Parts: sequence; C-alpha cells; structure tokens
Amino acid sequence: MPELKVLTGAQKGQVFLLRPPGPYRLGREADAEFPIFDKRVSRSHFRIDFTDEGYRLQDLKSRTGTFLNDHRFENGILKGGDKIQVGKTVISFELDHPEDSLLGRELGGSRIIERVGRGGMGTVYRALQVSLDRVVALKVLPEELARDRDFTRLFIQEARAAGELSHPNIVRVYDVNMLNGTLYYSMEFMALGSVEDLLRREGPLSVRRAMAIALEAARGLEYAERHGVVHRDIKPANLMIQEKGLVKIGDLGIATCASRDRGTERGRGITGSPHYMAPEQALGREVDTRADIYSLGASLHEMLAGAPPFRGKTLKEILYAHIQEAPPDLRAFRPDVPEPLAKLIVSMLAKDPTGRPASAAELSSNLEGIYAAGASSGAGSGPDRPSVAGRVLRLLAGLALAFVIGVGIALMLRQMRSEHHDRNRWLLRVRSAMEEGREALRAGDVEAAIRKSRSIKNTPGTPDDWEALAPELTAFEKAIQNASKKGEKEGG
Repeated sequence: MPELKVLTGAQKGQVFLLRPPGPYRLGREADAEFPIFDKRVSRSHFRIDFTDEGYRLQDLKSRTGTFLNDHRFENGILKGGDKIQVGKTVISFELDHPEDSLLGRELGGSRIIERVGRGGMGTVYRALQVSLDRVVALKVLPEELARDRDFTRLFIQEARAAGELSHPNIVRVYDVNMLNGTLYYSMEFMALGSVEDLLRREGPLSVRRAMAIALEAARGLEYAERHGVVHRDIKPANLMIQEKGLVKIGDLGIATCASRDRGTERGRGITGSPHYMAPEQALGREVDTRADIYSLGASLHEMLAGAPPFRGKTLKEILYAHIQEAPPDLRAFRPDVPEPLAKLIVSMLAKDPTGRPASAAELSSNLEGIYAAGASSGAGSGPDRPSVAGRVLRLLAGLALAFVIGVGIALMLRQMRSEHHDRNRWLLRVRSAMEEGREALRAGDVEAAIRKSRSIKNTPGTPDDWEALAPELTAFEKAIQNASKKGEKEGG
C-alpha cells in the first residue's frame, strides 16, 4: 500500500496510507483527507488519484505551487521515492514494495500476511498466529528506531501498559518481544478499521450510532481509569471497530501508566493529535482522564457534525482555539441532536478540567441516561408528526432561510468575481511588464529592463499576489543580473 511520509515541518514523521479508491486531497483545510499545518500551503493544494497508469498527482491551482523533486509540477504520475514540497513541508511518496522483508515471514509464531497501517511508533501488519489459527495484528518498531533506547523504552512501555488491560472495549495486546533486532507486539485484529474510516465512508453518523460509539469508548476509558492509565490520544482513528461492530480503544502509543509515571508529564513536550487535544495537554501541563474525556467530546462532535469542533490554518491556530475559543453550537447544524446530549458535549469540551465530567464513570452514566431516554422516546425511529400549523411554519421558515442563503451566496459570488477580476488584471499587468523587460534584454537594452523591474516593484499588490508570481519574478531578476554581469565583462 502506498504512503506519504512528512519529512519536514510541524508534522515531521507523520505517515498517511493511501488506501484505494481515493482520491485524496491535501491542503490546509481541516476536512482535507490529509490536512497540512503550513501557512504557505493552500486550503486545497494538491490531490492524488488512483488511475490505471499509477498514482497521479495534480496541483489544485495552489498559490505557491507544488514541487516534485525540486521542480514545479502540475500533473503527472508519481514514482516511489519522489519528494513533494508544498510551502515549507516536504513529503515523500513511497510504494509498498513486495520485497518488504517482513511480508511472508514468521515472527514470534505469527506469519505476516500484509501491511495494514503505519504510524509514528511503528508499522501494523495483519498476521496469522499459527498455533491458535487466529488472525492477529503485529505492530513492529522500525529498525532505525529499535536502535534508539528511548524509543525502545516507549514502545515496550506501550505494550506492557496495554497488555495489563483486559476489557471488551479495549483492543487486547497478546505479547511483546524482540527477535533478531525486530521489536514488536501482537494484538487483537480489528477487521472493520476505525471510526475515522467509517466517517470517510459514510459522513456524519446518526445520533444513536454516534452515542453508541461514544458510550463504548467511555466504558473502555472507565476501565483504563481504574487502572491508572491515561490514553492521551483519543480520536476517531484510535476508536477501532471489531468484526461484529463492537468499538474498542486502540493504539496506546503515548499512553502511560499514571500510577508508575506520576510527575513525568512536565518537560515531556506536547503529545497527541491537535484537533482533539485538551487545553491543558496543548499547554504541556499534567493531564488525567479528563483530558481523554475532552478528546472523546471532540471526537463525538466530529461524528455528529462531520468535522472536529476547532479548526485553523496552522497547528498554532488549532491549539489556540482549543485553549481560548468556545465550541460551536452543535444543534445549529444538527437540530436532531437532543439538548441533553449537546449540553454534555459542551461540558466534555470545557476549557477547565473541573468543568468536565469528573470521571469516565460519570461520563458513562450520563451517556447511558441520555441513550436510554432517547430509546424510550423513540429517538432514531423518526420524529413525531408535527401539526399542520407546525408544518406550515417550518415550510415558511425554510423558504425564508433559502432566500437569505440565496442572497448571501449571490453577494459572495459577486465579491469573489470582483476579486478574481482584479487579481487577473494585476497579474496581466505585471506579466506584461516582465515580458517587455525580457524583450529589452533580448535587444541588449539592460537599462530598459532595469526600469521595468523598478516599475514592477512599485506596482501595488497583496502578499498573496506577489507570492503567486515569486518564481517568475526571481527568474526575471536573475536574467537582469546575468545580463548586467555580461555587459560589465564585455565593457572591461
């Protein structure tokens, strides 16, 4: 399976698997399949499509361009090892070659069948445990990290902390070992992937289904809390779905056993996923189960709304929103969400941990009560039939809303067309001046080209306008410099 790996920037080390059928859009937007936290990256920067020819990269008319192996690139087929640069972020494209040394190999009694995932702390394979004839997942630490004592310690800590937990809503870890320099652990295989995969396939979930997922996750947190474990990275990608539909908490990659590790949170640095991170975690402070409750609240919001509660163009903006901004009103765009559930989510997302449910047990109890009340009132089976007057009022309200939205869209489109026209005129003016300057250079009139360069620099324009033409302007200035040097040599 092909993958993208971030080599530079705030997301360095992050790996994204390109699972068929795609396509995958990359950019600064939070709802992009692969969000990039780089202010120089466009909201929708480039896309990767699965085609018969291979994996096609297409620039989406980005402001700063997409560069492939240091050359500006618009559209074409990717090759293994290609380096993609957008803004200041460099991403490598890697193919999952069949010569992967672990495929087909037996490791600790399990025969490796295929690679199914990869993260900062290791690669996950689907394998067959031969002695019990059961499918398991093997998580393997990369060889270069296995030589690092700190990474090795964290990996073993992860496996042991998870291995101590045995609960229906936590992915079970079976074994941890090191063989011939390969450090790995085996765990329960989750055939239906993650809640993140589910959201990509189906979009926002029904209220009943989202609540059921959150309740099962809360029960897993309740058990972990009793054993002193704080997960620190609860998110849809770490809520795994078993073959029969049961939801389990997985990937304890940065979990620690609080009873053995108290006092080590400070100075460790920020860990976790930015779109779901509790404010105290974003500030690098000590955390407890209430941070996991916050992350589950952000995940539940995404299950219902289709997007996390807080967004931003950069990592800094996202973390600032978690620390300072109030969460959006969920019922404004999901009116079918019961008011008690909306209030519970708001409390889960409280900035101050003391404003959240005090424990995972309290959260489970609250969710169970709301879930049971919804079942007894027939929630999820269809709304009560409104009166004739109610239906008329809803129709009128809908027509009024449609009119307002229509006017708003028309005004917005008019403004966008005006801005687009102005920018096109600016680009045409500057490019025409550059062409006149190049004509002067071809005629040997360097002074005329320099005057054109000065006039261009005095042309009013926005930072985005100048950034869009930066490569062309740089090439024009170099041409002037080269011509000036050549003239000096000939004059000398």
